[in-house]
Amino acid sequence: MTISNELNDAFFSGQRRANIKFVINDTVLVISGKYKGKECAVISINSLNPEVSYTLEQLDGSGDIMKFQNEIELRIPSELSRK
Repeated sequence: MTISNELNDAFFSGQRRANIKFVINDTVLVISGKYKGKECAVISINSLNPEVSYTLEQLDGSGDIMKFQNEIELRIPSELSRK
């Protein structure tokens, strides 16, 4: 499913939505699956169905990964979401 311009704009401006828990530059922790325990920065939203997924940049510099929303938890909110 393609991400709507409205949702994409909200994501990149730090506006959380009920079904979108994370926004650009949030620091998250991978809590399940491969890469469990890795800290990452959220860099894009990929899909909404069947589940919300994001591209994450591993903070240790070992590359980007894709994770579903239920596999990550918020560590540090993005500065954008605090404005």
